[in-house]
Amino acid sequence: MAQAVVRERRVLQPQTRLPTEDELPDEDDSFVENQESDYAAILLTETLDIEWQSIPDRATGRNMVYHHTPPKPGRRIGQNELLGPDMWAAVGVPKRLRRSWVRWVEGKAPDVVVEFLSGKTAHRDRTTKKRLYEQTGVQDYFWYHPHTSEFKGFHLVQQQYVELTPDASGALYCQALDLYLLRWQGEYKEQSREWLRWRRPDGTLLPTAAEATAQAMRKSAEALAEVDRLRQHAAQAREITDRALQAAAEASEEVDRLRRHAQEAEEARAAAERRIAAMAARLRALGLSDE
Repeated sequence: MAQAVVRERRVLQPQTRLPTEDELPDEDDSFVENQESDYAAILLTETLDIEWQSIPDRATGRNMVYHHTPPKPGRRIGQNELLGPDMWAAVGVPKRLRRSWVRWVEGKAPDVVVEFLSGKTAHRDRTTKKRLYEQTGVQDYFWYHPHTSEFKGFHLVQQQYVELTPDASGALYCQALDLYLLRWQGEYKEQSREWLRWRRPDGTLLPTAAEATAQAMRKSAEALAEVDRLRQHAAQAREITDRALQAAAEASEEVDRLRRHAQEAEEARAAAERRIAAMAARLRALGLSDE
């Protein structure tokens, strides 16, 4: 929807080298954005940024000038030549702050562009921008109209866009990111309405910052509950162990007691046998039979 953005119009001086990001316009004086489209673009970049936070060669941006073709030396860059994708994403590029996307500096176009249509920009988004994105190598191009729910996507095949067919849920596959883009009814930034969301191939949505925080808090609570459960099990196990050790000690004492009794009985038996033998000897000495 946005036409990208510039406070100063620079005239490039004749030169043999291509201009850098710092030498090119990074805004356009026709920039007009509404909060509806701004929130929609933020939702898409926010969720990708969270998903890619540990991956260094992934980048996203929104409402940023896209310099697709090197300007001719000494020629003023026309407003119609400046493209400002509402949202873009790229893989295989450094994660850094950019003033604009310069195709000959980055070595490629953004891999994915999403435009949010409005009455003022819809025609250009469907025609001029689509043609330029196609010609300059944007792999996947999507547009969505927040008021009519018009939602289309295109994938670049042999330098030509082929319209994507939605799956059973109405989602469109973004091959460049291995993600699906779909219309989703829900609440974001306290606004309940239809939004575009990214979905993984396994069917789960890429979380927003609020959702990721809620998930982390829920997992933390579950982990704490699991720790408490394990502590209770450990305490019960210690109790059982203590009882077993006590029973073993008592059993050992009983074994010692029985051993002593057995020893005493054996000693008593030996003493009785000795007394019997002594008595038999005395009887024999008296000439009496011991039988």
